[in-house]
Amino acid sequence: SVNIGKLVAAYRRLGPLDAGETSLNGQLPKLMGSTAADYDGIPIPVHSKAFGRQWREVEGQRSMGYDDLADDQQAAVREVIRLMTVNMMDGNPNVEYQGFQSYGIKNNPNTLAVELLADFTSPTATYAELQTAFVAFVMAVRGGDNRVTAPGTVYISPEIEQNLQRASGATSMDRTFMVALAETAGVESIKTSYLLTGNEML
Repeated sequence: SVNIGKLVAAYRRLGPLDAGETSLNGQLPKLMGSTAADYDGIPIPVHSKAFGRQWREVEGQRSMGYDDLADDQQAAVREVIRLMTVNMMDGNPNVEYQGFQSYGIKNNPNTLAVELLADFTSPTATYAELQTAFVAFVMAVRGGDNRVTAPGTVYISPEIEQNLQRASGATSMDRTFMVALAETAGVESIKTSYLLTGNEML
């Protein structure tokens, strides 16, 4: 959570130190090093949706057992949640503060872009092809310099979800592609997001 008074959530990013030394006596000259740091951040927008009714109209409705004001409140909450979700995914090009841009997951320069090695929406793609591409995707996020050990949730598009309903044949024909791929090391679960389209996953 971020304090309401914060217009930007800024943070330091530290680089690695120089390589260390290994010896039997520890008396080798010590190379002095220090971490390099820079700063990054993202604006914190406030999402809102106003609503209102003429007070006599509301009282007249209440006398008949229904309340449009409550319906308006529900619709306003849905709209704010939609704005929050779209902002998280795509950011907002109209929001900028002191050089900090409002990025989302899809367009943030810190997001690792991975080109999938297979079309997960293709009904002709075999389970072996999709599994190889899926493992490569997961390892691109977890492996290398990232060294992530905690499992993560993979979000897929509705088109991918539909295609992954085929029986996998990995160990038994009663499992779908999705169930089999969800057992990949490092994957907590696979969920669908309607903010993703086509051959997109995150």
